[in-house]
Amino acid sequence: MQTQFKLKRLVGALLFASLGATSIAAHAVNVNGGGATLPQPLLEEEFGISGDPAFKITSDSDTWRYGGVGSGGGRNGFYQNNSALHYPGQPAVTVHFGVSDANVPQSEVTTYYGTSGLGNLANPSTGHGRFIQVPLAGTPVLIYAKSVTNSVPGLELNKSQLCGIFSGALATWQAVDSSLPATPIKVIYRTESSGTTTLLTQFLAANCTTAETGGVTFEGLGVFANEFGGAGEPALPARFVGVQGSGGVTAALDDADTDPADGTPEAIAYLSPDPDYFPAPHAVAVPLFNPNITDPNATAIEASTESVTAALGNLPVPSGAPQYNHLAGNFGTATNPANPAAWVTTVPSPAAGYPIVGTTNILVSQCYVGARTGSNPNAVEAAVRNYLDAHYDNIDQIEAHGLVPLPPTLVTGIRNRFINGSLLGGQLQIGNGPAYCNSVAGRG
Repeated sequence: MQTQFKLKRLVGALLFASLGATSIAAHAVNVNGGGATLPQPLLEEEFGISGDPAFKITSDSDTWRYGGVGSGGGRNGFYQNNSALHYPGQPAVTVHFGVSDANVPQSEVTTYYGTSGLGNLANPSTGHGRFIQVPLAGTPVLIYAKSVTNSVPGLELNKSQLCGIFSGALATWQAVDSSLPATPIKVIYRTESSGTTTLLTQFLAANCTTAETGGVTFEGLGVFANEFGGAGEPALPARFVGVQGSGGVTAALDDADTDPADGTPEAIAYLSPDPDYFPAPHAVAVPLFNPNITDPNATAIEASTESVTAALGNLPVPSGAPQYNHLAGNFGTATNPANPAAWVTTVPSPAAGYPIVGTTNILVSQCYVGARTGSNPNAVEAAVRNYLDAHYDNIDQIEAHGLVPLPPTLVTGIRNRFINGSLLGGQLQIGNGPAYCNSVAGRG
């Protein structure tokens, strides 16, 4: 498998070398952003921050920076143009992008575009203008289980068991399966606002009953602990272990080869699919039953490109008539291409495939501060366009990091509206001055 990944990466590197000549010419720039840790290994490889330099897809003259702070921090750092939320304790810089595994709530779009938000569409002389959110890749959320008693290899979980485990209603392995020992389960959860958490809790909200959760009503929140302690609800169990980031989950699960008691024993956790986070050697990724597949002969499903693609389905392209006025009643519809929230489809209870899925998404400004010539973008806008265009062709590396390429129709829809601007008269194209960007201050 490792050899296969290396061959894929070599092919990818050769492909991007051949594509480089067609990129939009630009001067060297610094591009700063941060957010979700689920796709962080892939993004840092693409940006040339870490990993094999052969797989960098951004210009050698540009410097990209990424702070893995969780999806909530990624969005808020972008909305506020506050680099302290991406790089705590570091000198302030412009935040050019954010990354989130959870869709942008429509309320956040409204706030950003309002007079108190940096977008401030009512005052184009000072406002940053519109922002864009598009998916980068599909993703599963893996469930890892670990036991020092070696009781969990071969474990498979259905939705009732997942509901009971992550609510605390099922406290021991024996409560999950009578053939397993009566050892307590420690649930490892993310403490920060996390898109990976959101994808899990959205699944639990869509599928769990309070009878299965012992009274917990999941709401699809990004802060896991906030799902507990509401009116009439149980508190977060004391045996649950809070950590920060995907790397924190791996560290909590990890065992030393010579000391299986190292790390958190008898544990279960939810985690990024990226092999860089694999918690070797005692934890195992658990196949899951899809609750919507009612065939009595159905089998548990492992996360794979095929099973995640089946779960996500044909992710739609918002291709209705554009409504650019965020105060209009039809702005927040799922078919409005000018609505950032419309480009991400939430699938909390898929009809087929692996049951806990979503997309990892990037937020960018449509316009950045800097000189433009005609309809050509400035240096930062060109760097962002070039990155997105190259990323969607980076299929082998997306898969090598456990993620899933987007449907070709969605990629084409993104390219035609935001990258090459061939549709809508360039109104949504990143850096199109005559069509839009010359009329706003832009982000800087």
